[in-house]
Amino acid sequence: MKCWASCLGDCAQGMSREHYVSDGIFDGESITAIGLSWCRHDPCTIPLKGAVAKILCAKHNSALSDFDNEAAKLSKFIMYDVYLQPSTESVIRLQGKLLEKWALKTFINLGYLRALHREQPNSIEPPDLLVQYIYCDGNIPEGIGLYHVSSNIEASNIEASNIEAGLSWNVIQCQDERNRIVGLNMMFYGVRFVVSIEPLRAEGKIEKMGVVDGFDFSTTQITYRPTDISFIGASTGRKRIELDW
Repeated sequence: MKCWASCLGDCAQGMSREHYVSDGIFDGESITAIGLSWCRHDPCTIPLKGAVAKILCAKHNSALSDFDNEAAKLSKFIMYDVYLQPSTESVIRLQGKLLEKWALKTFINLGYLRALHREQPNSIEPPDLLVQYIYCDGNIPEGIGLYHVSSNIEASNIEASNIEAGLSWNVIQCQDERNRIVGLNMMFYGVRFVVSIEPLRAEGKIEKMGVVDGFDFSTTQITYRPTDISFIGASTGRKRIELDW
């Protein structure tokens, strides 16, 4: 496969191995995956270092490290501060744009690898607009990017041993054109995000998704490019994720 950022015209140093999903968000040396091309219907545990594909040149791969690091900071905060130390108050400040670009590049990786959903027939070439935004900070229309979907997470009611660590996702398809993929519903260590590639504000469309895998989107608060995500339980300290944009 060619580098998915080749539209920039500056590929260099040959093809390199890019993790399907950033390895920094995981603890341990192995992962269990399902829904990818080599494990469509049955879960498969593999070494973390093996969950890679040659989909980016070395230059464009290394340029993603800041985004990967920001996502890793978030995963560690949720695991160690929210779930393992629920009684203390704590806050983490992250760069929203870096986290948004991580979500977009993850969406692109999965689409390019035919891993957005189990029946994805073809590899999806990323729009030049998204590639320009990720690498060159190019302008993108309002509505494209990261949304937070509120849920009933309370640190007092969730133990670390019970959470689904890591990342899971469901593809979002256009209601009028079922084969057109417009975004991804992502569960990141118990926090729900939506990444949209449509150049329109998507709060209303997300609400209309209804119940997906037992989660009712119609009863939630949906925030485009959130600045504050809080976790508050009846007997716990307040946990806050602050995002600067």
